[in-house]
Amino acid sequence: MNIVILTSKNKIVFDILNQFSKNNIHIKGIVIEEQPPANNIDFLKAFVRRNTPIFITNIIRKVRGYDTVMITEFSKNYYAFSDDVHIVENFNSSKSEEVLKTLNPDLIILAGSRIISSNIIDIPTIGILNAHPGILPKYRGVNVMLWSIYNNDPIGVTIHFIDKGIDTGPICKQKEIPISKGDTISILRDKGNYVSGQLMAEVVKSYIEKRETTLIENKEEAGKQLYKMDRKAHLATIKKLENW
Repeated sequence: MNIVILTSKNKIVFDILNQFSKNNIHIKGIVIEEQPPANNIDFLKAFVRRNTPIFITNIIRKVRGYDTVMITEFSKNYYAFSDDVHIVENFNSSKSEEVLKTLNPDLIILAGSRIISSNIIDIPTIGILNAHPGILPKYRGVNVMLWSIYNNDPIGVTIHFIDKGIDTGPICKQKEIPISKGDTISILRDKGNYVSGQLMAEVVKSYIEKRETTLIENKEEAGKQLYKMDRKAHLATIKKLENW
């Protein structure tokens, strides 16, 4: 089975790749979306960001009030997981389409990406799997983990096939993520990424072994599409976590 990963270099990609490696799931190719710097200032910022040691980056983040995070995307090598790595400026571009048709995927895995257009959706013979950081069908769209906490609902991960809607494709597997005292948004996102890797590997392994997986209907009317959380709601969500 030809499996191709699409990633915008989000942290989740290595959680998925590591789980695939542990489960002996072969990756045919990796396609990375990376837009070139728009100007010299952006180029300089990107250069400094990529060449600053992780411990210095974490100190700066701590001073600015962010949680420290281990940035793995520059310390790990995509070629450790596949010999066929490509860079495109946009997953929906004609170049991306050409690359994917050459890779001839049965299954495409999204590991952090933009909304995928029809010309890409139609390429794989089986479909495109996405790890959604929320419980479908109730929570579709963006910031769904934050909205779940804000509404006192469970947080979790859903592995689903994508279609031409927003998080409306059939569901393969779901798992809730417990919230512990002291958890921050950053910690919960890391937990979500790890669970995403586990569930994605389980779903893909099932396809490899059985050529099928159990699908659950994703009833669009059972939820609604959510958008970026405003500052007031975001601060209220952080306060809820602090008082957990």
